[in-house]
Amino acid sequence: MLFSQGDVADEIFFVIQGGFTKYVDLSDVLDLPKNIIDVTEDAFNVPYVTYSNGSYFGDSDCFKETEETLKNDDREDNENEINKYFRDSTAEADNLNRVSVVMVIKKRHFEEELRKFPQIYLFVKNVAYAKLDYHASLINIIVRKHQDETNL
Repeated sequence: MLFSQGDVADEIFFVIQGGFTKYVDLSDVLDLPKNIIDVTEDAFNVPYVTYSNGSYFGDSDCFKETEETLKNDDREDNENEINKYFRDSTAEADNLNRVSVVMVIKKRHFEEELRKFPQIYLFVKNVAYAKLDYHASLINIIVRKHQDETNL
């Protein structure tokens, strides 16, 4: 397991080998039938996206700033201000009898290097926002599907 839903998001993961799946805990969102899961003790994790060789993830959790912040990205960062963002899901290595390897970079180091190239930095942040929107739409589809199943 690389991270759990609710953990502080301060790293970005680049998949070197293998695969990783992200899961979302729907126990707080769905009205599950009794005795299926104890929501105080367990998670109802549902997979929604997989990343494999050459892809990266964790960026969408790290860059959850507002659209206004994104537009005014030339602002001076306040050294004392620490923006903490949290993981919206859990990520773990796929267990398909193969080794999974990631390269991990801290958000602050990633941003530090990217700020040297403003156009690339803006592009990377826009990709992160697009992934965040895409993940949200996938999660909404899963929630609707499970709501329909529990209402039968």
